[in-house]
Amino acid sequence: MRQALPDIVRRAHAQQITYCANQRQLSHRWLDPVQDELLARACAARAAADREFHTLTAQASALEPANIGEATPATYPIGFCHWICDAVWARLSTDVLVARLRRHGLLWQKVFCIGEESYFQNVIQIGDYLLDPAHDSLDGCAVPVVCTALATAPVENLDSWARYAAVARVYYHIDVYPNRYFPLLFPLVPFLAVRSSGRLELLYQQQLLFLLDVGEDWRRIRELMREEVWRAQSLPAACVQQLGELCHSGAFEQFPFEFRPADDAALVAALQDWQQLCSLAPKALARTLHELQRLVTLAAQRLRAANIIVPAPE
Repeated sequence: MRQALPDIVRRAHAQQITYCANQRQLSHRWLDPVQDELLARACAARAAADREFHTLTAQASALEPANIGEATPATYPIGFCHWICDAVWARLSTDVLVARLRRHGLLWQKVFCIGEESYFQNVIQIGDYLLDPAHDSLDGCAVPVVCTALATAPVENLDSWARYAAVARVYYHIDVYPNRYFPLLFPLVPFLAVRSSGRLELLYQQQLLFLLDVGEDWRRIRELMREEVWRAQSLPAACVQQLGELCHSGAFEQFPFEFRPADDAALVAALQDWQQLCSLAPKALARTLHELQRLVTLAAQRLRAANIIVPAPE
């Protein structure tokens, strides 16, 4: 594990914004003179993605936004940042202008970051610029596509679980609780979410922090476990009882993770179990991580379907 990381972990590292003096120099030489042309091509790619979306509306299951989101095809483009970014990326990756810039050494990578301290954002880094092909996915009246120099872009890398929870509260309009109820899930999904409707869900939107931790000795989850404010929170007892009754009743058929309320020591023990991943060969680790993605997606779907309602505080 320490000698070679599987592609799935390397790709997670590539999802963070790269700040580099060399990229600034290359961008000044090669990208600045063609920035307007790049933006025009990105706008054309976005328009093509919009047309594709509307032809695929009948296949909405293939176009779902993040699990925690409430967006539907009727809200497009709001809530479809990830889908739009992927669609534009696929088109521009074969564009001759982008290919020329890449040959000159400019970075070309999709990144996941925090925008304006209040929302999550899927964008494309090209050299020392961020190309946002879904700028209107938060506000439908905004300009659809923008290209901004990193020096002035109001973004930050997502690099801690506490920061993730803080932004998720604002962006998704949810309450966030520590996941003390499915300890095996804890390093991968350390939070549960309660929507404004009261529905309980896994706060499972992406795996970036988990995959970064796989390659960095679980630094971020260890930091989270030391935060007293976070550790003091817990779901109402009646909700925990309802969740336990549902899990033990067989109603969660094929729910892949054990319900077992855990104290701090149990969460530490769960993390120690996860550390065994590091002994796997890269190919075996990659297979395990892909299977975990499938199981967590299933768990998120099962919990959402159970429609457990957390009562509002009196």
